[in-house]
Amino acid sequence: MARRLFTLTSALSLLLCLAVCVLWARSYQLMDEVTWRHIGGVRWARTSKAHLEVGAYVTNSAPSQPGDSFGFKYRRERANLPMNPFLYLGPDVGDMNFSWERGDFAWYSKSNAVTGYLDAELIVPFWGIAAVMAVTPLGWTTLWWRSRVRNRRYKSLGLCPFCGYDLRATPSRCPECGKPVISSGA
Repeated sequence: MARRLFTLTSALSLLLCLAVCVLWARSYQLMDEVTWRHIGGVRWARTSKAHLEVGAYVTNSAPSQPGDSFGFKYRRERANLPMNPFLYLGPDVGDMNFSWERGDFAWYSKSNAVTGYLDAELIVPFWGIAAVMAVTPLGWTTLWWRSRVRNRRYKSLGLCPFCGYDLRATPSRCPECGKPVISSGA
């Protein structure tokens, strides 16, 4: 059961890795953005050149734009480089800004206890996401390859493919684990 779950997880992770790679290549030409607007604020995910940006604007009060409709929206534009959006916002009394950048990774946030809002954005390079998504399929491939090499070695030495017991005396069934041994027969 655990082996099947690991195989299923690896397949899903591989599909996600491929989807990330497609978005990565597409991000150099187009910016794709999905926005979810609701009574408590806005959440979004968008691509910028070689990066994924995920952000949120959370507020305790009513939405700032009364004409904005709630729900999901998708838009597509020409690709831009990722940037700190808070550099262009004016300061308010009580604002707390935070910014962290390491390599291509970044976290920016602005909050205000007086007005009751939080505006935050995480920027991650696609190579980082692809690397994380590739770990499980690479682990599965490594284990599969190791098992295959071990089984070939066991077969060439006349050992049980399940437990490694010496089968020279009983080539049809393993006396250690009791499993029948299927020989390819020549």
